Amino acid sequence: MKCDRCRRSEPVYFREYEGRSLCKRCFLQTIEKRAREEIRRYGGISGKKVLVAVSGGKDSNAALYILWKIAKRSRAELQAISIDEGIKGYRKKSLTKAEELCESLGIEHQVISFKEEIGVTMDQISELGSPCTYCGVLRRKLLNEYALKGGFDFVATGHNLDDEAQSILMNLMRGNIKRLLREENPKNGLVPRIKPLRLVPEEEVVMYSEFRGIPYYQGECPYVEMAFRKRIRDFLREMKKESPGVLFNLVRSWEKVRNLKSKPDIKLNKCEICGSPTSREICKACELMDIISLEFT
Repeated sequence: MKCDRCRRSEPVYFREYEGRSLCKRCFLQTIEKRAREEIRRYGGISGKKVLVAVSGGKDSNAALYILWKIAKRSRAELQAISIDEGIKGYRKKSLTKAEELCESLGIEHQVISFKEEIGVTMDQISELGSPCTYCGVLRRKLLNEYALKGGFDFVATGHNLDDEAQSILMNLMRGNIKRLLREENPKNGLVPRIKPLRLVPEEEVVMYSEFRGIPYYQGECPYVEMAFRKRIRDFLREMKKESPGVLFNLVRSWEKVRNLKSKPDIKLNKCEICGSPTSREICKACELMDIISLEFT
């Protein structure tokens, strides 16, 4: 039996949703090709400044590695940034893997923390309930602010196909259509995001990282059991067993809806407190910060 792509080498992976077997070389090539095509959707990164959000996990470390390969040929400027939310027994361990990869690739690595920027840790915030809501909103705000101040053209994240499908379904189930439709543009205060692994399934990111020898932390955030996303993730995993292409179908179907010409115009205001872009008078981050300040000051 030979690889269905090159017809020369022994296969190491069967891609069920495509119905073909791939050798190691072809597998790696297809992953990197998808990443390049995704980056081209944003006009490419040649001569651009890209801020790469890295946590030390498989996804963000793989995304950083692929961007590093592309940047060598395209004269893009990369900088890595990690956010230490202050999760005891978890984040420090993952940050060592982010630092290890950045050092090996010669990429500048900046770490900012909730404790320094907000005044409290995620472990403290978790006492208020819904830790993932606070964490996600505040991390996005800090990343966007850092990118704006640094004059970056893009923020790159390690979101994979599973993450993307989960986010779409979560927002649809919550009725949060505006979030799915809003456009990221420096003119409205949002630095555009690139997700090189957006069409790469989670299990293939793991294989890619293993084949490339990319260091990554395998632990999972202790708060994941409390997250609505986990229930969506478990549901989609079961659906994927029955229909291997279901995640691709979900993401591509949403893309078709998003690209319809008769979309509503989603206008963003400036938050009355911090000036960040928001569809409301006061952004979600400031709303959460108000709750935090009442509890911890």
